[in-house]
Amino acid sequence: MKELVGFYLKYLEQDFSLTVVDDKKASICKWTELQTNKLTKEEFTKIYTSHKAAGAALITGYDNLEVVDIDLKVFSTTSEKEEFWIAINNPPANERLSRL
Repeated sequence: MKELVGFYLKYLEQDFSLTVVDDKKASICKWTELQTNKLTKEEFTKIYTSHKAAGAALITGYDNLEVVDIDLKVFSTTSEKEEFWIAINNPPANERLSRL
């Protein structure tokens, strides 16, 4: 898991704010502080390589970042899930969102 530090650092380089999470997906850092001041690469690496770290998460609210959490378990069949993904990835031209 610690070998992923380079992967996460790419998000910091792209001006996203990240936190380090424990094995229960709880932030090790103060979330509200990271909404205005992101960790440096050095700070992130030091925390991430600690024994408590199990992963990382994007900080929503930093630079007005908003995230839509789509929970596929609400669909009862595989075909419903597939139809949803087709629709979300191919919206009508007048409803397309800008993508990264």
